Amino acid sequence: AIYIGVETDNNFSFTGSVGSGAAQVYQAFNLLFTAIFLVELCLRLFALRALFFRDSWNLFDFVLVAISVADTIVAFGQTGEESSSFLSILRLLKGFRVARVLRL
Repeated sequence: AIYIGVETDNNFSFTGSVGSGAAQVYQAFNLLFTAIFLVELCLRLFALRALFFRDSWNLFDFVLVAISVADTIVAFGQTGEESSSFLSILRLLKGFRVARVLRL
Protein backbone atom coordinates (compact mmCIF):
# COMPACT_ATOMS: atom_id res chain seq x y z
CA ALA A 1 0.00 0.00 0.00
CA ILE A 2 2.89 2.35 0.78
CA TYR A 3 4.46 1.58 -2.60
CA ILE A 4 1.23 2.44 -4.42
CA GLY A 5 0.96 5.69 -2.47
CA VAL A 6 4.51 6.61 -3.46
CA GLU A 7 3.73 5.71 -7.07
CA THR A 8 0.68 7.97 -7.03
CA ASP A 9 2.68 10.79 -5.46
CA ASN A 10 5.39 10.21 -8.06
CA ASN A 11 2.90 10.49 -10.91
CA PHE A 12 1.67 13.87 -9.64
CA SER A 13 4.94 15.34 -8.33
CA PHE A 14 7.59 14.26 -10.82
CA THR A 15 5.85 14.68 -14.14
CA GLY A 16 8.26 16.28 -16.55
CA SER A 17 11.30 15.71 -14.32
CA VAL A 18 12.26 12.20 -15.32
CA GLY A 19 15.96 12.92 -14.83
CA SER A 20 15.54 14.19 -11.27
CA GLY A 21 17.08 12.31 -8.37
CA ALA A 22 13.75 11.54 -6.73
CA ALA A 23 12.37 10.06 -9.95
CA GLN A 24 15.48 7.91 -10.34
CA VAL A 25 15.12 6.63 -6.78
CA TYR A 26 11.48 5.82 -7.46
CA GLN A 27 12.41 3.95 -10.65
CA ALA A 28 15.07 1.99 -8.73
CA PHE A 29 12.51 0.97 -6.09
CA ASN A 30 10.02 0.06 -8.81
CA LEU A 31 12.61 -2.21 -10.40
CA LEU A 32 13.56 -3.69 -7.02
CA PHE A 33 9.97 -4.54 -6.06
CA THR A 34 9.24 -5.95 -9.50
CA ALA A 35 12.32 -8.17 -9.23
CA ILE A 36 11.33 -9.35 -5.75
CA PHE A 37 7.79 -10.21 -6.89
CA LEU A 38 9.17 -11.97 -9.97
CA VAL A 39 11.60 -14.09 -7.91
CA GLU A 40 8.80 -14.97 -5.47
CA LEU A 41 6.57 -16.02 -8.35
CA CYS A 42 9.30 -18.14 -9.94
CA LEU A 43 10.00 -19.88 -6.62
CA ARG A 44 6.31 -20.67 -6.15
CA LEU A 45 6.06 -21.93 -9.74
CA PHE A 46 9.08 -24.17 -9.16
CA ALA A 47 7.78 -25.47 -5.81
CA LEU A 48 4.15 -26.05 -6.80
CA ARG A 49 4.62 -26.87 -10.50
CA ALA A 50 1.21 -27.76 -12.01
CA LEU A 51 -0.59 -27.18 -8.70
CA PHE A 52 0.29 -23.50 -8.98
CA PHE A 53 -2.33 -22.95 -11.68
CA ARG A 54 -5.15 -24.58 -9.67
CA ASP A 55 -5.31 -21.76 -7.13
CA SER A 56 -7.06 -18.61 -8.31
CA TRP A 57 -4.92 -16.38 -6.06
CA ASN A 58 -1.78 -17.74 -7.70
CA LEU A 59 -3.23 -16.93 -11.11
CA PHE A 60 -4.09 -13.45 -9.87
CA ASP A 61 -0.50 -12.97 -8.63
CA PHE A 62 0.82 -14.29 -11.95
CA VAL A 63 -1.19 -11.70 -13.89
CA LEU A 64 -0.12 -8.88 -11.55
CA VAL A 65 3.55 -9.77 -11.82
CA ALA A 66 3.27 -10.06 -15.61
CA ILE A 67 1.68 -6.59 -15.75
CA SER A 68 4.38 -5.18 -13.46
CA VAL A 69 7.17 -6.68 -15.58
CA ALA A 70 5.57 -5.35 -18.78
CA ASP A 71 5.15 -1.91 -17.19
CA THR A 72 8.78 -1.87 -16.11
CA ILE A 73 10.00 -2.87 -19.58
CA VAL A 74 7.84 -0.24 -21.27
CA ALA A 75 8.82 2.45 -18.73
CA PHE A 76 12.54 1.85 -19.27
CA GLY A 77 12.00 1.96 -23.03
CA GLN A 78 10.45 5.42 -22.90
CA THR A 79 12.47 8.56 -23.34
CA GLY A 80 11.60 12.04 -22.14
CA GLU A 81 7.93 12.81 -21.84
CA GLU A 82 6.57 10.19 -24.21
CA SER A 83 3.16 9.19 -23.01
CA SER A 84 1.49 5.97 -23.96
CA SER A 85 -2.06 4.92 -23.24
CA PHE A 86 -0.76 1.36 -22.95
CA LEU A 87 1.58 2.42 -20.16
CA SER A 88 -1.25 4.25 -18.40
CA ILE A 89 -3.43 1.15 -18.54
CA LEU A 90 -0.63 -1.00 -17.14
CA ARG A 91 -0.10 1.40 -14.24
CA LEU A 92 -3.81 1.42 -13.52
CA LEU A 93 -3.89 -2.37 -13.45
CA LYS A 94 -0.94 -2.42 -11.06
CA GLY A 95 -3.31 -0.85 -8.54
CA PHE A 96 -4.85 -4.28 -8.13
CA ARG A 97 -1.78 -5.25 -6.09
CA VAL A 98 -3.65 -3.87 -3.11
CA ALA A 99 -6.01 -6.84 -3.47
CA ARG A 100 -3.07 -9.13 -2.71
CA VAL A 101 -2.78 -7.51 0.69
CA LEU A 102 -6.52 -7.62 1.32
CA ARG A 103 -7.16 -11.24 0.34
CA LEU A 104 -8.88 -13.14 3.08
